[in-house]
Amino acid sequence: MTPRLTIEDRSSRVRLGCKGPGAEAWLASAGVAPAIGANRWNTVAGVQVLRLGLGEFLLAAADPSGKVTIERLAAAIATQCPDGVYPVPREDVVMTLGGPALPALLRQVCNVDFAPAWRERGLTQGAVILTSMAGVTVTALAEPSPGPALTLWIDPSFADYFRHMLDEVAAGELTWNNANLPEELP
Repeated sequence: MTPRLTIEDRSSRVRLGCKGPGAEAWLASAGVAPAIGANRWNTVAGVQVLRLGLGEFLLAAADPSGKVTIERLAAAIATQCPDGVYPVPREDVVMTLGGPALPALLRQVCNVDFAPAWRERGLTQGAVILTSMAGVTVTALAEPSPGPALTLWIDPSFADYFRHMLDEVAAGELTWNNANLPEELP
C-alpha cells in the first residue's frame, strides 16, 4: 500500500545563503543566475536557486553537480567575499512532504493554496512561498515531481514541534522516510 503522506529529511543537502547588493551579479557570474522577480526559484547547473525577497538567496544542491557548484561558491565566499555579497548561514531543517493526502493536511495547518505552485510542476522555475504552517515560519517550494510535494526550510529550533504537529494532524497517516528526524519529542 502506498503511504498517503510521506516526509523525507533533506537537511543533508548542501546549501548556501547569501545576500546583498552584489549577490545577484555574483551568482550570475558564477553560472547560477537567479530567477527574475521576488520570491521565485529556478534550477541552474544542478542548483535550486531561491530568491527570498529581492536581494537574498538560498542555494540548494539538486544533484551531485550542484553540490560541487555550491561547495565552490561557499569556498569563494569564505576566502574572499566579493564586494556587496554577505554570507547568510543556512542551518535550516529541510523536509520534503508528499503524497496524495498532502493537500488535505495543508488545509489544516496552513492558509496558503499551493495548487497554483503545483501546476508549475515539471518546470525548472516557480514560486517560493514564505508562510506559516502550524505556527512555524517556513520557506516552501512546490517540488517539480509527480504528485503534490513541498520542500520546506524550517528553523531548527522548531523542528521537533513541527514534526509533532504534523503527526497530530495527520493522525497516523504520515510515513517518515529518514532516520535523521527524531523518533519522538524529548
